[in-house]
Amino acid sequence: IREIVAYATSLGITVVPEIDIPGHCYAMLQAIPELRDPGESGEYQSVQGFPNNCLNPAREETYTVLETIFDEMIARRREMRGLYKQLFADVDGVTVFGAEGDEADNVWLTSILVDEAVTDWAPAALSEALAKDNIESRPLWKPMHLQPSYAGAESVLNGVSDRLFALGLCLPSGSAMTEADQARVTDRIRALAKG
Repeated sequence: IREIVAYATSLGITVVPEIDIPGHCYAMLQAIPELRDPGESGEYQSVQGFPNNCLNPAREETYTVLETIFDEMIARRREMRGLYKQLFADVDGVTVFGAEGDEADNVWLTSILVDEAVTDWAPAALSEALAKDNIESRPLWKPMHLQPSYAGAESVLNGVSDRLFALGLCLPSGSAMTEADQARVTDRIRALAKG
């Protein structure tokens, strides 16, 4: 994936890898025909019109390829988290999620908690600063009890979810981020966080 993203970037093309398995794998099956089940004789067509576009979970090769892809994606996301940890290491009041040595963490998101009383800026201010450069960030999550579809539903609250929503921010951490993307994001964060 890294090679494809780099090549596309050199041509001025942005590639955003997406993994949706076991279906929607027509391109993967075209690129790696060994993943096809040689004993499969049935024909089927996806809603999108692609023939035979599903990975076969009974083939060992499927897991070898997926592990390679996932390992690379997770490694790239770990790099991003490491970059953010370095960036915020000397910024009092900011905590980057992720415990040291937690190899089970899939690093799908990199999020921070901001103590505005210490930093003198709120997560919303950082989100706005990033948005000025067309960089997307978002609140950590919106607690269920604050979502319209759960209005009035019974809930057990202790303030933790509200606190995380108020103080948390998810930062860009996709595995397709180029070095230029990373620099643009970290430069904008550095401008706000380190003044």
